[in-house]
This record gives sequence, C-alpha cells and structure tokens, in this order.
Amino acid sequence: MALDLVGRVSWAAVALLAPVTLAAGWLAGRPGALGALAGVAISLASFTWIARGVQGSAKFFAGGRAHPMWALGLALRYVVLFGAVALLLAYGIVHPLALIAGLSVLPPVLIALGLRAARTL
Repeated sequence: MALDLVGRVSWAAVALLAPVTLAAGWLAGRPGALGALAGVAISLASFTWIARGVQGSAKFFAGGRAHPMWALGLALRYVVLFGAVALLLAYGIVHPLALIAGLSVLPPVLIALGLRAARTL
C-alpha cells in the first residue's frame, strides 16, 4: 500500500470527522457525538495498523512462509480494536448507531481514493 494513498485516505477521513460527529451529536446528543468520533478513530487506527503491517510484511514472509509473529500481530489488532468497541458499548459511553456511522466513514473514502489512484496507473 503506497504511503501517499494511506495519507490521502487518512486526511479525507479526518475531514469527514467533523460533519459526521456534528450530525451524530445533533441526532443523539453527546453519546452520538462520542460514538461517531470513536468510530472514526477506531477505523483509522485499524487502517494505519494494517498499512504498517503491509509495509513490514516482507520480513515476516521471507522464504515463502509466514512467521508466527504475523498471526500474533493480527490477533493483537483484533483484540485491541474489538475490545475498544466492546468497552465503549458495554459501558454505554457511545450510541451504537453513531459508532457504526463513524466506523462506516473509512470504507467509501478508501474505495473512492483507491479507484482514483488505480485510474492514474
């Protein structure tokens, strides 16, 4: 994954953070705003974690075999990110639909900018 694409996707998602957070806050109050903010933050954290993993994967897949640390890193990412979602929902800190709205910001941005980058190749 090219670093310029990762940067563009991250900045576009951050640019959409304010409108999504304001809309969720208007519809669901403080839990809505916090949910949208947390959703965007979690999705960006996951995306950058994946991008770093792709960059460093060459040393883990040397010789055509996956290194055991690769699976451990993947499991750690899931535990941390799903744990954050579970804690936010379990304690009622965020509105569930607002969290989903925040998590849903990254995929269309990634698809749009990825297709745009592929067209220029």
